Amino acid sequence: MLAYAAAKGGLWTMTLNLARTYAPQHIRVNYINPGWVASEYEVQHRRELGYADDWLEQQGREFMPMGRLQTPEDTAYAAVYLASDESSQLTATRLNVDGGLSVIM
Repeated sequence: MLAYAAAKGGLWTMTLNLARTYAPQHIRVNYINPGWVASEYEVQHRRELGYADDWLEQQGREFMPMGRLQTPEDTAYAAVYLASDESSQLTATRLNVDGGLSVIM
């Protein structure tokens, strides 16, 4: 977890510096910080480890503030928003797409 945490911190610092550098050219730089994504790979991996198919759903209901794990689509929707004109005034923003998990950790 040490290397993972350091890498995430580095990405955030890079985002801030790039946003500061390129804002005068109207180039936006933002950081999507996804939480635990219930991807097809994750489901298959858990199956191989012997977990029941509904284990991930149960984890989402029990431990996630929003009541479910996120899907790849949740992160994709955030990316579409940040790429759209609706976010034209956002730069140097960290968007936590984690179902509220960052609030309790």
